[in-house]
Amino acid sequence: MAVFVGKTQPFTSILLEIEDAQKIRRVVIDCFEKAVLLSLTDEERRTNLPFVVVGGGPTGVEFAAELHDHFQEDLVNLYPSVKDFVKITAIQSGDHILNTSASLEKDLEWFKEQVYTIPEPSSPGRTYSEYLVELPQKDPQAFICHFYNIYVAYSAGG
Repeated sequence: MAVFVGKTQPFTSILLEIEDAQKIRRVVIDCFEKAVLLSLTDEERRTNLPFVVVGGGPTGVEFAAELHDHFQEDLVNLYPSVKDFVKITAIQSGDHILNTSASLEKDLEWFKEQVYTIPEPSSPGRTYSEYLVELPQKDPQAFICHFYNIYVAYSAGG
């Protein structure tokens, strides 16, 4: 199961509203119900219990943490035979989970004051920066959609 924070893909769940969270909860429980079937091998059990959260911003990280807590505090008691097969992975497109530029700038300034060398931006950061410069010139409508989906929806927690 993959959970996309803010965007949807085939065979995934989206997390934007209460109804989405309720659907995800049902899907998670279904995965556990399938994993405890006596006829399954350990490998088949393992394939029912990987959970991927796509989005390493505040909402994605919080969701991954809550999912982990739900397993550790509730589901492990109901499904003890499969507790070792659960795997939660959070994926972020950038270099860091919870990228926040304002606090990052503050941290970088502190490191500079401590006489640390700050490395140059990595290739993904430069590529994305170039993309943001070129996109409004090539396709203004796509840029508006991208800006809304990334920045407005992100700041609204979705």
